[in-house]
Amino acid sequence: MKDVETLRPAIFAIAAMLERADTSDRLIGAESIEALPRGALVGTSSPRRAAQLLARRSDLRVAPIRGNVQTRLAKIERGEFDATLLAAAGLARLGLDLGAPLDLLPAPAQGAIGIEILAERGDLRDLLAAIDHRPTHEAVTAERAFLAALGGDCHSAVAALASDVLVRAELLSADGREVSADIDEARHQHGVAGDVPPVKVLILRPQPGAGETAARAGAMGLDPVVAPLFTIRPIAWTPPAPAGFGAVLLTSANAARLAGGGMTPFLSLPCYAVGERTAAAAREAGFRDIRTGPGDGEALSRMIAAEGSGPAFHPCGREHRAFDNVLSLPVYAADAAEHLPDPAASAIAQGAIALLHSPRAAALFAQLAGPLRSAVQVVAISPAAAEAAGAGWRSRRVAESPRDHALLELAAKLCQDAAI
Repeated sequence: MKDVETLRPAIFAIAAMLERADTSDRLIGAESIEALPRGALVGTSSPRRAAQLLARRSDLRVAPIRGNVQTRLAKIERGEFDATLLAAAGLARLGLDLGAPLDLLPAPAQGAIGIEILAERGDLRDLLAAIDHRPTHEAVTAERAFLAALGGDCHSAVAALASDVLVRAELLSADGREVSADIDEARHQHGVAGDVPPVKVLILRPQPGAGETAARAGAMGLDPVVAPLFTIRPIAWTPPAPAGFGAVLLTSANAARLAGGGMTPFLSLPCYAVGERTAAAAREAGFRDIRTGPGDGEALSRMIAAEGSGPAFHPCGREHRAFDNVLSLPVYAADAAEHLPDPAASAIAQGAIALLHSPRAAALFAQLAGPLRSAVQVVAISPAAAEAAGAGWRSRRVAESPRDHALLELAAKLCQDAAI
């Protein structure tokens, strides 16, 4: 069940679940996370596992690993990776008793098997009730509802495990540096009073980033409203000859995710990524040497020049900034909404704080909001985004750093100030 879409078409229903197997993960290649050598390369394609590993050991390197269980085990044997993580339930179902048990909180619904039917088939539902394990069904339903409420899916760095009426949860940044525990604790830490109705934050960035922001916002006691202003899609592109470049500059996770096979010849180059989410996407694409730094793409282009790694290849969106000694080539498009999405208009009417993740989103939101802007507080991820939003808002603030967590912390502070 952990890989089943969070939101399924209404014509289907999960009629029964078998008794849940072991929910834990197993570490293959070492006796514990602490026993891994410094700088060890761990193979996992799970953002949750990667973030949890890096939260424990920031020195580790994490890279995607593909194939079935036997293929992954063979890669460990050949030394392609120092270790990997596999679900204990999957190993057990293959008759394998391998690896060291880990105390990581699992993915929502991990270890559970569900049986799906057409929702209209009440006769099948009645038959399957005989094999439905209610404690498992109730726990998994609670975990999946939690994930859905955060706008997440199986690709989100979210962990959850329900028992009786308690749901333990973790929400993590891609690099593991930010970890929020259960929601009540996170709300207390961020100072949002428990008896004050949560303030809505309007998330306008595209998916899947919107879901990640929603997860962090929910963990901070905020009420996220996801209303993307852009639809992201890949576009055709012709890769340049890699021999002419000394580095890759990534200013968006979308470029790493949507560039396709054309990126393969560049994977051996050092990759300079803006932010933890872009770095995680670069890792997922297959880059091994990933470097991040403070600031935006302009700051990283200067970093590339200072380290003598240029010229750089910059796979990017159709609308992009130009940088010195950098070849920018569009690999995806972000198609703008023509009207303000209904969830956004409703959230504005309820006093939502709008999050502006980019100058382009800020400019488009200002255009679509029109006269509504006088009632809206906006928080911008950078001075450039604030400038693009223009004037006329109820208030306009800029985050201390161009990072998602800084944007949300500022929104939480505004909520706290409003409650005093």
